[in-house]
Amino acid sequence: MWIMKFIILTLIFGSTSWIGILISKKYDNRLNELQEIKSAIHMLEVKIKFTYDTLPKIFREIESKHKKNIGKIFGIASEKMEYISTEKAWNEAVDETINNLSKKDKDILKDLGKLLGQTDVDGQISQINLVSNFLDLQIKDANNEKLKNQKLYRTLRNDCRARHCNYISLKPKEREEICYLDFSIYNEKWILIYYLKLQQLVF
Repeated sequence: MWIMKFIILTLIFGSTSWIGILISKKYDNRLNELQEIKSAIHMLEVKIKFTYDTLPKIFREIESKHKKNIGKIFGIASEKMEYISTEKAWNEAVDETINNLSKKDKDILKDLGKLLGQTDVDGQISQINLVSNFLDLQIKDANNEKLKNQKLYRTLRNDCRARHCNYISLKPKEREEICYLDFSIYNEKWILIYYLKLQQLVF
């Protein structure tokens, strides 16, 4: 009996470590994408301020110079601008692109489309700067979330590894004697925590 439970513990250790890495990566990706957006809208500001290029052309250029998820937002928006308004095209592109941004991140991005192509250069630049300032707050928030959760998952992973190693170091009889109680605690703590986190953050 203890052998089967030991095998299950080993599987739990492996799966929870993998899930922790996956969830931590999601926080990394959100931070990176927000920083990428910040860079992209700075490029947009420069292009609007110093060139006479159309927005679809500017968006296509931004797409070519930025990473897949963020660049794709500008690419999709440039295509949609051919048959719908700039604001609608931008909002749909933000919603349709698969990325790691939160709902609040996307709502801030959608504010960018309110004045693009509809006011003079100064009006558009003011809107871009406003969105950029809000993005700075989101970047700070994303970094704090990343640090907080990486610490959490590192602690959980180390605790999990220590518990697993403790089982390995015990003699078979000792494993059998404590396995019932320890497995119950281990099972409730780790499966519940990671299952809830997985549902909340990954899916």
